Amino acid sequence: MNQWIFLAATLAFSPAVLAQHHGAAHQHDHQSGAHHSTATAQFDKASLNTQVHVEKCWVRLLPGTVPSAAYFTVHNQGQQDTAVIAARSSAHADVMVHETTHKDGMSHMGHTASVAIPAGTAVGFEPGGLHVMLEQATQPLQQGGTIQLELLYADHTKTVTTCELRSPKTQSY
Repeated sequence: MNQWIFLAATLAFSPAVLAQHHGAAHQHDHQSGAHHSTATAQFDKASLNTQVHVEKCWVRLLPGTVPSAAYFTVHNQGQQDTAVIAARSSAHADVMVHETTHKDGMSHMGHTASVAIPAGTAVGFEPGGLHVMLEQATQPLQQGGTIQLELLYADHTKTVTTCELRSPKTQSY
């Protein structure tokens, strides 16, 4: 019986099944248009953060118009706590900070307004947890390429990083 549960869980979280499920039942939260406009203005005004950096950014690039996700590690080397409050990429029209939560044996994905990055720590955005959802590509994307990703912080600063576009089968950096 445990083998069947493991097999069902493995299939449920495979990239192909996730892509099919996401296309058929698109039930996660989106930022409203007003919030998106406000975030754009905030990005445009934000200065570069010299105390926070992002490393090992990669995107699990799914086929066609299926949304993809970006994963990375944020390092806060500063003395002040901060938080990721938004993300954007010129390669996608819709970019959101998401978190996958697990309750009663079910996984749920949704927009999260803020991800704390305490001073002197690193926070991982990884499959099955925090990630940046990338929807509606604005340009052709292909494995082996890269995109730029910007993260906006609560202190009105931002970071810019380059993310590698990888296979749907990729599980980690």
